[in-house]
Amino acid sequence: MLSTTYIWNLLRIAIFNISYIRGLFPENYFNDKSVPALGVYDALQKKYLKTLLFCVCETVEGPMIEEYAWPILGDWGSGYGIAAQPLTAVIRSHDGRGPHTSLVCRILQELDLISPDELIG
Repeated sequence: MLSTTYIWNLLRIAIFNISYIRGLFPENYFNDKSVPALGVYDALQKKYLKTLLFCVCETVEGPMIEEYAWPILGDWGSGYGIAAQPLTAVIRSHDGRGPHTSLVCRILQELDLISPDELIG
């Protein structure tokens, strides 16, 4: 099982990079490393947090233009973990990052899909 600190650091790095690359905040915001956790770390420790959703909107009440979701499940034997492995293998095979797998045809047939692109779109 992944440690809470490890998961927290992965989330911090991901949100930092998205925010920095997208220019969501002024440059000086990225110099202060003492930004409060806003309860996310506590929720991780207490195992309340199941998914972290990070949305980017044009304005405070405007339409969402980007969305990032991170499932927080440290138990890779969970239903999510077991289901994610073959789906990840299919996508990696399809985009050339992994070896060919017979799972492609089986999963597409089971889900009544034509292309692996439909798994992510």
